[in-house]
Amino acid sequence: MFRLPAGVLLCCAAALPAAAQTARDAAQPVTLEQAVQEATANNLGLLAERYNLSIAEARVVQAGLRPNVVFSMRADYQDLLRRGFTMENSAGPPELNWRTDFLIEGGHKRQRRIEVARDARSVAQLQLLDSMRQLTFEVQGAFVNAVLAKESLARPKTT
Repeated sequence: MFRLPAGVLLCCAAALPAAAQTARDAAQPVTLEQAVQEATANNLGLLAERYNLSIAEARVVQAGLRPNVVFSMRADYQDLLRRGFTMENSAGPPELNWRTDFLIEGGHKRQRRIEVARDARSVAQLQLLDSMRQLTFEVQGAFVNAVLAKESLARPKTT
């Protein structure tokens, strides 16, 4: 005789109420507002547009930052092995170099960068709104088509 482990029975028993709830939820009609809300919440295209908006806001912050100062040091011909400087090892006197680089911006360049980044952010906001508008329009059209198809199936055919 074949016996099921208790864990399998518990998993099946736990899944029955969830399946019943899913079947009950599927039986309830979906309203137009619910369809639009679910589409805007779960659409990957809108998620990408929202991320583009976050990226544009980060670029506004980045445009306002001043360039970093660069400090560099270089050491050449160092006699680390203490072999001395001879013609055979082609060594020369040790050299040390220090250097500091900084960018001087003129002509209100930083303010112009901030303006361009703000304009790009407003474009990203408008693209997000346009994508939401298009998605809402598509969902509303599909909803109306589904309701019309359901009504046409419910009507008796006359010859």
